Amino acid sequence: MLHAAALNLLVRLRAVVADPPALTDLTDPTPDRATVRDPKLPKACLSGAERRRYHNDRAQRDPLGQGHIATWRMMLIKVAGQVRQTERRIYVTLPAQWPHLSWFNRVCERIAALATPATN
Repeated sequence: MLHAAALNLLVRLRAVVADPPALTDLTDPTPDRATVRDPKLPKACLSGAERRRYHNDRAQRDPLGQGHIATWRMMLIKVAGQVRQTERRIYVTLPAQWPHLSWFNRVCERIAALATPATN
């Protein structure tokens, strides 16, 4: 049951963290968008080289959004850190030279955004 709970947690975290690149047509190569022939089509309609290019682009820009369990484990879970506990808080100190620190911060920001209620 714990394994199933951990897998469900990972699937839900992937949905929260996912940031797939938007589509644009071939005449407008924008750095943060994937180029395809017809950007109005859904991503599921891509085929052949366009589909491969989109998925390769997404894997480079958003490795956690569609990442497998091994990707999450390699980038975020298995990291050396120092844990200190005081009377009021638990401090987790991560190495400053960790190559995936920006992804960890992104996941933490997305989770924190879920906890804060939206103000209208």
